[in-house]
Amino acid sequence: MYKEPTKAARIAYEWHGGQWSPLYSYASTGARIWSQEHKDGLLYDIDKTLADSEVRSELYDKSALKELKWLRSKIAKQVIKPRVENV
Repeated sequence: MYKEPTKAARIAYEWHGGQWSPLYSYASTGARIWSQEHKDGLLYDIDKTLADSEVRSELYDKSALKELKWLRSKIAKQVIKPRVENV
């Protein structure tokens, strides 16, 4: 059964840089952050895009950038819980 992506996953799908990007893995796993390293990668990718949008603003849709900023805020606030391994 098909499940509509969450708002966060939809935005990540729109902005990811390919199969190996942190945004792609975030979107394809239902908007989950798996580790601090993954979170750092997400924020780095988003920040890089936002910085580019300031230099080359004519290439970016303002409403899409507003959604990307919303996603960045959501990710930045998310607390990463330690993963418990079965021993």
